[in-house]
Amino acid sequence: MSQSFTDKTISGVNWNLLSTYGNAVINTIVGIVLARLLTPQDFGLIGMVYIFTGLADLFATLGMGQSVIRIKNLNDNYIRVATTLTITASVLIYLIFYFSAPLIADFYNEPKIIPIIKVLSFLFLIKAVATVSYSQLQKNLDFKTLMVVSITNSFTYGVTSSVLAIMGFGVWSLVYGSLAAAIINGFLILRKSPANLKPLLKKNEFKELAGFGSGVSLSNILLYGSSNVDYLIIGKFINPYALGLYTRAFNLMTESISRISGGIYNVLFPAFSAAQNEKQKLRIAYLRTIKTLSYFIFPVLAVMIINADYIIKGLYGVKWAGAVPVFRILAFGGILRATLPYSGAIAHATGRVYAEVFQQLVYFLILGGVAWYTIRFGIEGVAFAVVAALIWMFFAQSWLALKIIESSWKEFLYSLIPALGNLIVMVCINMILVFLIEKFFFEMKAEIKLIIMLILNAAAFLSVIVFLPSSIKGDTFDWLIEKYKKYLPSFFLRFYFSFNQSGKKI
Repeated sequence: MSQSFTDKTISGVNWNLLSTYGNAVINTIVGIVLARLLTPQDFGLIGMVYIFTGLADLFATLGMGQSVIRIKNLNDNYIRVATTLTITASVLIYLIFYFSAPLIADFYNEPKIIPIIKVLSFLFLIKAVATVSYSQLQKNLDFKTLMVVSITNSFTYGVTSSVLAIMGFGVWSLVYGSLAAAIINGFLILRKSPANLKPLLKKNEFKELAGFGSGVSLSNILLYGSSNVDYLIIGKFINPYALGLYTRAFNLMTESISRISGGIYNVLFPAFSAAQNEKQKLRIAYLRTIKTLSYFIFPVLAVMIINADYIIKGLYGVKWAGAVPVFRILAFGGILRATLPYSGAIAHATGRVYAEVFQQLVYFLILGGVAWYTIRFGIEGVAFAVVAALIWMFFAQSWLALKIIESSWKEFLYSLIPALGNLIVMVCINMILVFLIEKFFFEMKAEIKLIIMLILNAAAFLSVIVFLPSSIKGDTFDWLIEKYKKYLPSFFLRFYFSFNQSGKKI
């Protein structure tokens, strides 16, 4: 991989890491505050609405964002056509969604969501104007600006929702928080990359944008459907309270993955697109990404499974205890889910979106069919359906990515060995720690137990990184040190190198 390609991609990763970890701090604090101020039913009600608003949002954007990123010779005509299509579709979706509110409420048999739907429908109009501008910033790898936008967005939502929740607005604190964040988000994007709102429709530009965009939209719609069919089934056949518990558990699992991965998909898609015709670059970049991210994600999710009781009760309070069993199941599924975004980035960047569409369709059918049956066992049954569908998706998407980059299962599985070794060590350590805490500190509050486990796991993970033999952990951390050593304190480098002779070769 050329130095310029590597450096530009890593620069984007760095800004995304800052964005992700900045958001992680804000979202963790906001999540804890809101979970303690609001009820699972409040989150369940908003979750019912988000299922439909999220789906409608995909129709509104028509995949124009990713089409703009992928076009190599982007000009004003493409931008104007993409903006025209996005705004037109968004206005239509707004009208349909607004007047369909009673029908959606009837589906759930929950009239409380009618006014929520009508207010949140304004999100389509707000987002439409900034969609193409946002994609231009991504295409130019301007992740410094996107970091500012993202953190400001999270901060706006957090402050608005938390203040309103304290004032007793209930579920409406989440509604108004979303609207405030969308408005500020759009303003910041347009300030950096103003939208060309002069309407234009040209045949050639339309065909190229729509040709790829329709495939992306179809893939995203199926992805969204498969990601939310479990929410839909729970909301329809159980109640908002159960949906609130499930969404909190699911979001904690997915947020844990995204906080570690640092939003790397947003960097890799344009970076992979730039190298879409160079298989050697794609192969090295993909396998290195899988090896590095899984090294951290796999053991973290395994530790969260073991410590689920401390995490849920310690963060959100005992009223969320019902989310503990389902979180354990979903966190196991998260291990299978961890590599999927990067396989998807390869498929999208090389134009293989319709192959991924088929995989998403099968995933959707497996998840929907199994969840329809297992709903009788409650939200835990639905979580098992998610795991069953993820087993299919893990093998299907990994196979597609390997086929595109002309690699093999042997290379892919070999790249996961360090992660699995790290996972096994951390699981053994945590099983011992949980046994000791429950034996000697059984009466201690969950919040204190969580703090103790966080401190001990940080020390354990650092020890694994430094002391685990390179034959097990591989060269993952050595590679990271090579790329980030100028940001690391010298005393840590000396300490690490004293136990890892291979590191001196960096």
